[in-house]
Amino acid sequence: MTEFFTRGKGENRKVIPINEKGLKNPRVMESPKFQEVTKDALLHDAHEKLKRISEMDDIEVVLTNLKEFSGFLGKYSPYNAALIIQQDPQATRVFSKDDWKALGYEVRENARPIAVLVPYGVPKKYSLPKIAKTMEKLKKEGQSEEYIIRKYNEMMRTQNARYTPHTYGVGRVYDAKSVNGDVPPEQFAKNSELYAAMKEAAKSKFKNITETTLESGSRGYTDLDTEGNVRGLVVMKVPNESKAPLNTLAHEMSHAIMGHDYRKIPRWKAETEAELSAYLVLSHYGVDFDKEAAAYIKNWLKDNKLGEESIDRAANTARQIIQMTDQHLSK
Repeated sequence: MTEFFTRGKGENRKVIPINEKGLKNPRVMESPKFQEVTKDALLHDAHEKLKRISEMDDIEVVLTNLKEFSGFLGKYSPYNAALIIQQDPQATRVFSKDDWKALGYEVRENARPIAVLVPYGVPKKYSLPKIAKTMEKLKKEGQSEEYIIRKYNEMMRTQNARYTPHTYGVGRVYDAKSVNGDVPPEQFAKNSELYAAMKEAAKSKFKNITETTLESGSRGYTDLDTEGNVRGLVVMKVPNESKAPLNTLAHEMSHAIMGHDYRKIPRWKAETEAELSAYLVLSHYGVDFDKEAAAYIKNWLKDNKLGEESIDRAANTARQIIQMTDQHLSK
């Protein structure tokens, strides 16, 4: 892993890369120049790709391009997810060496690494493989169920924590084809299981989740008070439906997380951002909602365009929903 730190003040301030044999535990400080170094080294192609996507006229093509990296949004930021696909379009499951080891695999010595941006100066987030390995270890030690559950919840809370890093390093991750042994394909939850987990995630954040079988012009809505605060989410759930309630719940969670208030933001913008976020969430879990999402976004977008900022906001919101949902799926 290559690390960076800053030294000096004012015009003499420099950003210095450190190799593995260099200084240990350098003092990492905020520096605009540092941000330029890492972005120039890693994010230029990903940024350009997201920018090109945002300028496309055909919404189906936009969704197809975004779907390419939707599977990585739970663990990685939108930029890192785009970087992974940019460097390896055939990537399927990507972890660090330590995470692959926790899963019982060894990365081959000649394996080709994929470069990602690693934040510094923020509390550590435990990966799902690390959490699973820790739980297995605690069970073997004979720890009580109460202790294991408490430890599990402590580690999972790091998945949903939000921090603003000021410095970054360059990390290496590896695709499944880079390890010894056969890695089974990822197994997706059934729609009913996924809905139940997402509903629990929504409850943990927004408390009041109401399901109804009555259609009132829309399949759901976010209930706001006069100040624009979220009071709860309402979702239409008809018996024997599977995909539509999933999309509606993810859509309304997206509205709530992004703080959409039609008195402060154009309706078309709020609806397209929320639907794009929901689409990325469902795509992440292998649920095909392409045609429905494209039709909905087209209807609201009309002559407007999905800007880069909207795509970034929707992708980051989708990432949050995926992390929240995974926490309940893993239980």
